[in-house]
Amino acid sequence: MHYNIQGGLTNKIDDLQIFLDNSDISVVCLNEHWLNSDRIHFLNSLPNFNLVSFFCRTKNIHGGTCILLKNDIKYTMKELICVFILKKMFLRGHV
Repeated sequence: MHYNIQGGLTNKIDDLQIFLDNSDISVVCLNEHWLNSDRIHFLNSLPNFNLVSFFCRTKNIHGGTCILLKNDIKYTMKELICVFILKKMFLRGHV
């Protein structure tokens, strides 16, 4: 499930929890959570879900993405390289 939470995640966490409790969703992708890296870990308080990946902006107050997986999903973290960023750097002569 993808949800553009558009900020205020701390105010919407109860609604998100109710929705997840009443659905058969295993993967949740949230964007525009507006949280910093100190506050994002409160998502681990969602029962039956783990925060497995996230991005928080450091200089702006908006933005941010995260991925939550249901506890029973086995996964392995892999480091991925964004091809778009590499192409952009190459075209600008940074590589």
